[in-house]
Amino acid sequence: METNAWILDGQNGIESLKKIDNRELPALGDHDVLVQMHAASLNHRDVAIAEAQHGLCLEKPIIPTSDGAGTVRATGANVKTFKPGDKVCTHLLPHKFYAEPATFPEIMTGLGHGTDGALCTYGIFHETAFVRMPEGLLFVEASTLPCAGLTAWNALFGLRGLKRLKEGDVVLVQGTGGVSVFAMQFALAAGATVIATTSSEAKAPKLASLGAHHVLNYKTDPNWGETAKQLTPDKKGVHVVVNRRSVNRSKP
Repeated sequence: METNAWILDGQNGIESLKKIDNRELPALGDHDVLVQMHAASLNHRDVAIAEAQHGLCLEKPIIPTSDGAGTVRATGANVKTFKPGDKVCTHLLPHKFYAEPATFPEIMTGLGHGTDGALCTYGIFHETAFVRMPEGLLFVEASTLPCAGLTAWNALFGLRGLKRLKEGDVVLVQGTGGVSVFAMQFALAAGATVIATTSSEAKAPKLASLGAHHVLNYKTDPNWGETAKQLTPDKKGVHVVVNRRSVNRSKP
């Protein structure tokens, strides 16, 4: 069987993307699924891989993007999780469903980097590269969930030692990227008050239209942290901060 796909054959940005038609698919293994991909979504990670950012080296040509959704068309002999016709969306790191947080070498094996990703019409994947698609979503909607959506969910509800977010809590969400916007929407759905930050006056109205109770511009307000604190009940500060930067760049 053949597929049409985009191939990332270098790390010179978009110039390294090549369209390949009629690419032969490998044989279906015992634990593999054949998936017809209907939608794929882009994350900053995909750009970072294409441009060799953050130490994300590419060791071989790869089908890019980690996030996508589609329909299972065939299953290997030992696949128990899915059957033909099931609607599925990708999982960034196959084999890492219930383990400890992934190590950097494991991250390097993720879909769209060390393993072929979702930017194809059909693909052969290990069954652990997919989960069932939430009911009620379109394929294009489900394709946005695996990376940014799951990261945001874990930040609010999945981290060990974190008290479960509850109605009335105050959440500070930094920035306007995919993780931040998902976190804001999840927090709002949980009944939290959301304070959103941005450096762009143009983006502030969009954050407000998505439901943010307060929007702060951290460029025009150098004391935005204190401003946020003053917006909380009894001025004691927020319950949760969703920080879009790495831990070692945060300050207490």
